Formats: sequence, C-alpha cells, structure tokens
Amino acid sequence: MPNSLLIITHPNLAIGYRLAGADVVETEDGTEAFEHIRNALKDENIGLIGIDEEFYEKLNPRFLEGVKKRGRPLILSMQTVRERGISTDDYIRRMTLSTAGVIVKVEKDK
Repeated sequence: MPNSLLIITHPNLAIGYRLAGADVVETEDGTEAFEHIRNALKDENIGLIGIDEEFYEKLNPRFLEGVKKRGRPLILSMQTVRERGISTDDYIRRMTLSTAGVIVKVEKDK
C-alpha cells in the first residue's frame, strides 16, 4: 500500500517541507518537475505528491487524468502562499480532504 509523501517545490521552500518530515525534490523548472513526477510514478510506495501550484498549472491535463485513472498517486497542487497559523501537516490534510474526500494522517518516522 502506498504510504509515502513526495513534495516537488522550489529550493527556497524545501526546508520547511523537510522539517515537516516529507521527502522533497527541489526544482525551479516546470519541465523538470514533470520529469520528477514521471519518475515518482515508478515508485509504488509514493501515495501522495504535492507540487507547487506554479508547476501543477503547467502539467498536461491528459497526463493528470491518466494518473487519476491509475488511482495512485494523488497529485495535489500546493499553493506557495499559505494562510498564517496553519502547519504543513494541516494544509496537506485540508487539501487531500477537498481534493479526494479523504482525511490523511501524517506520521513522522521515529
């Protein structure tokens, strides 16, 4: 069962996601972000990919539809500007609830 979270983001935002316990890939380019997603599709452990909104908007809708039909991983557009006072974990929970209708429990490795 897929249980890993991957975040694809700008280098200046990566540290925050790492501190929250996520695996992070840094990029500043939408084409490179797409390649990272394609590579992540080969990893059966990745169940959720969070990608900066700027990169998400450049993804081909047919590609996203194909991933959606596979059922794994769920790809979320992550807004780079967030409301104050909300943690990354809470943001991920809220986004998966609104996107997929499920609540995600974020656990840290011990």
